[in-house]
Amino acid sequence: MLNLGMVLPISEKGGDHVGRVADVAEATAGCLWIVLDCRRGSCWAVGLLIAWALRTGPAPRRSAQPLGCVEDCHIQDPSGEIMPRGAVRSVWISVDDGIPQQVKDLAAEHKAIRARRSVAPQWRTRGLPRAQASEVRAAWLEEVQRQQKAGELLDTQDAIVEFGVREELRSRGWDHDWDEPPAMAWSPGRWIGSRDRGLDGFPERLSVRLDAALATRAVAACWWTSAPAIRELQAWRDRHPGITPPRYELDEEGRARLTGPLAEYVRLADKITTTGTIWRAGVTLGLAQARAVLEAEQAAKPTATPGN
Repeated sequence: MLNLGMVLPISEKGGDHVGRVADVAEATAGCLWIVLDCRRGSCWAVGLLIAWALRTGPAPRRSAQPLGCVEDCHIQDPSGEIMPRGAVRSVWISVDDGIPQQVKDLAAEHKAIRARRSVAPQWRTRGLPRAQASEVRAAWLEEVQRQQKAGELLDTQDAIVEFGVREELRSRGWDHDWDEPPAMAWSPGRWIGSRDRGLDGFPERLSVRLDAALATRAVAACWWTSAPAIRELQAWRDRHPGITPPRYELDEEGRARLTGPLAEYVRLADKITTTGTIWRAGVTLGLAQARAVLEAEQAAKPTATPGN
């Protein structure tokens, strides 16, 4: 066995020599015993390397891994989905039976479209210098996000719903800046005036991540367009503490039977747009757009002629 001893002076605060001792230990993959002697006001590191004969080669250095992007960056999760830039908000949406599976299936179909588009000549990186290849990959990610926002590629559940929510806000004329909604607009639970859709309601739930700015705009739009009716309903409850309003949505016949305070309650509740209404409309519009893109892709495919 070959023993190697060395003495390295280091400062009282450590200094670069500590790193040098560690480097030697790492390079030899042996055992390092360090004794610090500070009796004279300076420290000395006495290193004794043992098990030299068992050395298997330099230990690999562990490169620092980024913990993630802070803002305005592409984030790719382990599933391979490209997430939107910037912050996102998780949203749970109550939907009809089978809707989550439809969203999942259409996103998978669009992933195949993305794969076909990614092999176009302008996105190929084979044989390119590293710097140029990085630029091409970054440009492809930008193009994917452009297509997602335009509804040309809806390859994730998030993209499907986000496109639909943008379209729903645009159709209502709500796609503009709003004042920040109050804290109560974000409170857990249902808004005043919310009603269930029959006894079964919405049996399934869909979880998506929406662009935070878009989600905030939707909440603000719902709140400020509903604020007058919300205030009136709050006053209604103060005036009628003993009356329980209808829990479920009523058809025309049911509405006709209501009189007095209950009729007033339903009239005010009709003026409130809950965020759930916007999210569900977004799901419907996103699914319709995803299907339209698939149909266009299939129509554009060349058809094989008999005998070829």
